[in-house]
Amino acid sequence: MSNITFNSFSQPLLLDQMIKHHFHENNFPPPNLLCEISRDSPLLRQPIDAKPIHISDFWLDRQRNVNIGREAFKYYDHQSFASKKKLDFNLSDGIATFDPRPLDEGLTNILSYILKITQPNTSLKQAVSNADFVCFRGTLTDLALTPYSKNDTGFKFVILKFHGVFFIMQLDTDAILEERAKGSTRLKRLTYWGQKFETFIFAAKGEIPDTKSPVSTWIETLGCFSMTLSPRTLERPLNVFYVAEVDGLDKSTGKYIEAKTTTKVDFTKPYAAKKSLRWWIQSYFAGIDKIILGTRSYNGIVKKLEWIKLRDIQHKYRLHWDPNVCMQSVYRILESVRNFYDRNVENGEMLVIERKPNSKSIHSSKVSAKKYPVLSSEFCKLFDRGQANPQSFNQGESWRPKKEKL
Repeated sequence: MSNITFNSFSQPLLLDQMIKHHFHENNFPPPNLLCEISRDSPLLRQPIDAKPIHISDFWLDRQRNVNIGREAFKYYDHQSFASKKKLDFNLSDGIATFDPRPLDEGLTNILSYILKITQPNTSLKQAVSNADFVCFRGTLTDLALTPYSKNDTGFKFVILKFHGVFFIMQLDTDAILEERAKGSTRLKRLTYWGQKFETFIFAAKGEIPDTKSPVSTWIETLGCFSMTLSPRTLERPLNVFYVAEVDGLDKSTGKYIEAKTTTKVDFTKPYAAKKSLRWWIQSYFAGIDKIILGTRSYNGIVKKLEWIKLRDIQHKYRLHWDPNVCMQSVYRILESVRNFYDRNVENGEMLVIERKPNSKSIHSSKVSAKKYPVLSSEFCKLFDRGQANPQSFNQGESWRPKKEKL
């Protein structure tokens, strides 16, 4: 995917004054207000460069061990579907045997990947491509969606700085916990349908799609990326090292493919703009330029496949959302974190940031570095080795899941 310069805002602005106003430096904000993100702010319409750079591929086996390469990746074969005149994918087949992985792995898999690829005597900064922040794609997606958030569950992250790198781990918001406690049968079914859809369209190399075996998410395929967010101003750029789950690969090109299922979309409805924005952001961060969409009935029967290009999504909804605003949102929140942390967070502390549902305000609080196991002891020990000032004050044990039937 080529580099993208988002938007062009040519009206001259007093940038320093605008930043101070936007982040309340002159307005006596509440003590725990980190920043506010409004899509109407001229600051968020300043042009910014953002380009995802693919670093490598890896996959996790059933024991959640890291394996470098594409051995477990699955492929979409255009030719096999070109000859099919009629589709009839029942996404509910096998739902009783669904075998999902746990949801609470923290940063374990990113840390394991970094440990796997790090050569002896390599500094942490070198190991993460000179990044300022390390996180999952989902974190960046949440930050990017903030200016357009509505009827959502908000977000909550704990952040720890270790040898000059900020590690961001997701925490459950009250709204997420409440939603999970309700245990909506429909929501669980929709989750399964997305996984089942992939078994119909993707297959291991040299094989045909396996739609009969129980659907399991324990084996996971991922890509690692870096991105530099660089406002076209005098502000310093910001580098992020992140990992994204990969649905599958295009057999003919080897490129990543994002797979989605949905009922027939009414493009005139507000929900379509919201859904399309999330699709666009998720795909863009993974360097994906087209999505394969399975149109299904309310009961989960897919009758049609179609391809949607990211540039077409962006053009169709250009009056509803602006990618530049989204990327500026990521930059502004992370830059606020960097500035606040370096000035206010002491050794032995971590920062928690939270946005409540339907809010554009991000608040912060400080907690003990021992409250959340952000980094494993193995990870800390490796990068503390040879350091004049070891920072292994947060040595949570590396998480390993126990196999459970859910």
